[in-house]
Amino acid sequence: REIRGSIRSRWIAIGRSANICGYPTTNELVAADGVGRYNKMSGDRCYIYFSAASGAHVVRGKIGDKWIALGGVKSRLKYPTSDEYKTAYGARSDFQGGSILWYSAKLTAVVVYK
Repeated sequence: REIRGSIRSRWIAIGRSANICGYPTTNELVAADGVGRYNKMSGDRCYIYFSAASGAHVVRGKIGDKWIALGGVKSRLKYPTSDEYKTAYGARSDFQGGSILWYSAKLTAVVVYK
């Protein structure tokens, strides 16, 4: 599959196919808002999204599921500005319009808007 530019650079930076995202399963696609781009990856419901304003970042798992359910790039959250990172309560991903927090003990994703 085709993976290029900033999305490819991000994929390489996180370890190529050896990372949690695995290999691309789509060619690079235009995001739902017509502005950014993304690739769907083979691992853990993983995507790498890019926009010029936010850069390229991984969205995956339960956080990714919540973001997509809200409308993804067309939601109030817009594009990711960080990859998922560990926290004391579970994990978090930041977006242009807020954050999604994953509480592992409660198996709950919570949206916090800016």
